[in-house]
Amino acid sequence: MSPGPRRERLEAYMGLLVAAGTPWFAWSYLLATYPGLPPVAELDSDLWAYLLNRVLAISVILEGVYLTLALSLKRYRMALNIVLISLFYIITAIYWRWEWL
Repeated sequence: MSPGPRRERLEAYMGLLVAAGTPWFAWSYLLATYPGLPPVAELDSDLWAYLLNRVLAISVILEGVYLTLALSLKRYRMALNIVLISLFYIITAIYWRWEWL
């Protein structure tokens, strides 16, 4: 029995929100954890790399949990959106990392 188009659309939006918002949530967490950080424009390259690696690690953990839950609950539209947005973030991160080097 199909859950219907409304539920599939809601699952797709939830997957989009989880995948797109996770790096922003991780960055907000780091800003709250380290309140004495200088503005982003004034960060040196070592601190910037450290913080971005922390954002990446937190994002991988959170999205891995959400992806596992989505697949175990058979919410395939949600899982598909999580994977697609994560791929977009990975491609963007690789491109900017390549340009930065």
